[in-house]
Amino acid sequence: MKFMLNTKLITLGLALSLALISVSFEQQARAQSKAEAKPDLKAYMGKLQSKIQWSPPQKTTAEKVTVFFTIAKNGQVSAVKVQEPSGDPAADSLAIECIKKSGPFAPLPAGRNTLDVTFTLPCQRGHTASGVDMNPYFTEFSKKIHKTWWVPKRLLFCQVSVKMSIANDGTVSQLTVTKSSGDKNADRLAIIGIKRAAPFAPLPAGVDGPYQMTYTAGFASDHSKDFSIWNGQKVGLGETYETSGGSKVGHIDHTTDKDRAFHLRKEEALIKMADLDEQMDQEIKASGPDSIKLVPLMVQYAVSDRSIEEHLEALGKLQQALAIARKAGAGHDKELAHSLCALGEVEYNLGHTAEAEPLLKEAIELKENVLKVQDKELKELLETYARLLYKQNRIEESEAVAKRARAII
Repeated sequence: MKFMLNTKLITLGLALSLALISVSFEQQARAQSKAEAKPDLKAYMGKLQSKIQWSPPQKTTAEKVTVFFTIAKNGQVSAVKVQEPSGDPAADSLAIECIKKSGPFAPLPAGRNTLDVTFTLPCQRGHTASGVDMNPYFTEFSKKIHKTWWVPKRLLFCQVSVKMSIANDGTVSQLTVTKSSGDKNADRLAIIGIKRAAPFAPLPAGVDGPYQMTYTAGFASDHSKDFSIWNGQKVGLGETYETSGGSKVGHIDHTTDKDRAFHLRKEEALIKMADLDEQMDQEIKASGPDSIKLVPLMVQYAVSDRSIEEHLEALGKLQQALAIARKAGAGHDKELAHSLCALGEVEYNLGHTAEAEPLLKEAIELKENVLKVQDKELKELLETYARLLYKQNRIEESEAVAKRARAII
């Protein structure tokens, strides 16, 4: 009997222990489930901050503006108000408008129906909504544009405001003119200059792309129009800049008719190249990066590059064109000959005779024996090849090729 009693007690104790363990597991599971259901607001608030594009008034006495607002489950914003007046009504009104325009935000994390937010906007110029000082970034951004952006003197005082989106890696997209200069070419050249300067430095830590930014290209007229741009700096009459050799050089306007003609040619070339870039982008989207239709566009682009003395850039574009033409294979001899001819000319003009000769010979062979044409392009091709041979003291060969060129009327 005693033995039976002890057995029952042991059985009862074991059951109680198992029950307690089961309760403990259930409590842990409920706690874990509750922790998992708690939304991660840190990530959400980080994305919210990056979407608020805040720019305080140029002249304000306020140090900061604290704004309160409510975000609904679908990201819509309501009840926007200044929590505490900053002392500058203009800054307060602008802050309210900024939050309203920044919405709607992303839908709230699971488990949240509404979110009340108190957000402080700094009033120092060039600071993001999250307080990151963008001024050093803006300075380097502007310097890089000034080194590549170009306008003729007649458009130098045409200011153009361009809005753009900057990704984390510094690439730009969605460039649009928000305030025109009043001159169509000046507006185009501003966008072209920014694109040619890109990509820029990656965005600073604490700033998540895409970052919306507006940049004003050009200079405001200050009745001192006689200045030049040197290494990203404005140098006026009577001032000096320092050359790489350490010499101090003053600025004097020596613009000649030849300079003005070059300015006009460069203006036209840059705009034509921008148009060709758009056409090439459309063709790549439609048919892929190896479309044979890209070849004549690339050759035209290279011709414009050469007209403004960007010979290395032209070389790169023509090498791309030749690679596409070779890959296209049979049935595209015309495009192959055209790209060979253009690339051979550029290689020759750069003094790369070893690279130029096989290209010119292959182009001549295609034109004469495959395409069987006697046109202006072939005549110029033969003349270039004759000059190359002459410079190598291959006089007899040079004279024979020149004779073939003269035979083409």
